[in-house]
Amino acid sequence: VGSVPDNELPWFYSNANLYVCPTSLEGNFNMSCMEALACGLPVLATEAALAPEEVSEAVVVVSSRNLEAFTEALDELVQTPSRIKELAQAATRVIAPFTWERTAQQFLNFYTKINRWHVENN
Repeated sequence: VGSVPDNELPWFYSNANLYVCPTSLEGNFNMSCMEALACGLPVLATEAALAPEEVSEAVVVVSSRNLEAFTEALDELVQTPSRIKELAQAATRVIAPFTWERTAQQFLNFYTKINRWHVENN
């Protein structure tokens, strides 16, 4: 597909059945995974992605060091539409708490704690 403009991404997510994130980079459960969940797509990712526990019921996690296990998980999902549907329903449910307001509040709380520590320790 190549590079896709941001305003076209929802169309791609909405016309897919599964989002696959085969990363080997530690901690790379990125915005695209969250966007896929927000569009009701289940995610197949490696454990290196470090998916947040809050979304685990909509994410199938496989070892990044075992290509055979990853391809087997992908094949199983593709061959089991009922599992895809179950994960898709979970995706919509688990992503709901991840709002911009919540994210902004968490950043504000974090920076408030840092500021408080700085004031108390200087």
